Amino acid sequence: MNRNMRESGVDWIGKIPIDWEVHPLKHVLCERNEINNPVKVKDILSLTNNRGVIPYADKGDIGNRAKEDISGYKIVKENDIVINSMNLYIGSVGLSKYIGVVSPVYYMLYKRNDNDSIEYYAQLFQTKELQSKSHGYGNGILDIRMRIPMSNLNLFPLPVPPSSKQHKIISVLNDKVKRIDKLITIQERQLDVIFEYRRVLLTDIVTKGLDNYVPLIDTKIDWFGQIPSHWTVRKLKACLESKLQYGANSSGVSYDENLPRYIRITDITSDNELSHDNKLSLTLDQASGYYLKNGDVLFARSGATVGKSFIFKDEYGQSVFAGYLIKASVDYSLLIPEYLYYFTLSNSYLEWTRNIFIQATIQNIGASKYANMQLPLPPVNEQIRICKFIKNKEEKFKKIEKTIQAKIEKLNEYKKSLIYEYVTGKKEV
Repeated sequence: MNRNMRESGVDWIGKIPIDWEVHPLKHVLCERNEINNPVKVKDILSLTNNRGVIPYADKGDIGNRAKEDISGYKIVKENDIVINSMNLYIGSVGLSKYIGVVSPVYYMLYKRNDNDSIEYYAQLFQTKELQSKSHGYGNGILDIRMRIPMSNLNLFPLPVPPSSKQHKIISVLNDKVKRIDKLITIQERQLDVIFEYRRVLLTDIVTKGLDNYVPLIDTKIDWFGQIPSHWTVRKLKACLESKLQYGANSSGVSYDENLPRYIRITDITSDNELSHDNKLSLTLDQASGYYLKNGDVLFARSGATVGKSFIFKDEYGQSVFAGYLIKASVDYSLLIPEYLYYFTLSNSYLEWTRNIFIQATIQNIGASKYANMQLPLPPVNEQIRICKFIKNKEEKFKKIEKTIQAKIEKLNEYKKSLIYEYVTGKKEV
């Protein structure tokens, strides 16, 4: 069916149906700017890129921590569109199902016309075309901290179909998006299964070895139990060439290839790799005494990533480490660094960290606790054989994961393109 279309006059919107209009945001959406003073609402909400608006308690120990004094927070009501004024361009926007409060950095928007569909506008904000264009409306020195003033956002042009059409679009989109999300969930569950299988397999190997028929002895240590009878149990501090070391207590300087890179706790990714974003350096004077060498293992001692580990390699270039990290330099005659690193990826290590947290009032693992961590220790030649086996398995798992992640990315891209085509009138309902 041929439809009458016209130019919207806005590059990111393109052509729209002839009965649609284009208006600045302030003509269709209002800002809810209610400060929680005196405190009327106590439930803190959080905005996440992948889950939208959720209770702060459901977020887990990631991102910024909420303030204890929430009298300066803004009130969110059900069906408000919540926007992070500094991160809209990377998709930090969602529709709230809750009543709560958020940081003052957020904007809350609600519909002016009761007949309109707030879900339509929420989906509009999910399009990468709108998000990318919003970047030009921000003020700031750095791209990564570009705040969009509400006065600028109010002028942002939006496609506005008739109210009845908005509801039809959402009805069709909800059905199609639900189907796509179901396919994405299936792929994500496959990743979860692979992750759990990897961890179980790795745990079995670093506590029982590769030989199935060797006799076992009971160590009486809860987090790894039985080990081969020819293995020993040693504390980490007995397997090091020097004492565990805390990193530099410096803020760092802008990254400079002529200076050592400054590895911070935030530079270690969720999959224990080194991030290449937002790199910093230390001056030569600051770096003295904190240089890393090939095979050094770093432990995160506090914060959201407490317990996370990272193994340094020469290929990362000259580097030093920050104060929230602890460096372990192993004695190669007793322990190879790869074996220590793989142990920290096991369920046994996870159980050990949980046991530490139960005994402590805050989630913090200092050098003294790491030093006394007990390890199931095979002979060095067996450690080498175990690590070679694990590395080979890990490479195969990563290939499978990469294939699944590519499928998820394609499904997400398809979903975003579908949303854009419907909310800008390219597809008819």
